[in-house]
Amino acid sequence: MNDILGMLVRLGIGMYSFTGNKKTSYLKNIFTIKSRVLFIKKVNKDSFVSYGRHYTLPADSTYAVLPIGYADGLNKYLF
Repeated sequence: MNDILGMLVRLGIGMYSFTGNKKTSYLKNIFTIKSRVLFIKKVNKDSFVSYGRHYTLPADSTYAVLPIGYADGLNKYLF
């Protein structure tokens, strides 16, 4: 069992060809997710977004909400 655990990797955002904050040429996309937009919302500067209100918008912004979470039927075993 210890031999197997030493060979596991959690790829995370690397599945989308990103490492850190930039796209790379040596990682290739392996899948595509398509979704519909549930709603679009305009938000004022200094509003909180994200789980737990951890991010404050630096400027007036617009964002879209997509139904691609586990509660919306996305199978967690796809990743």
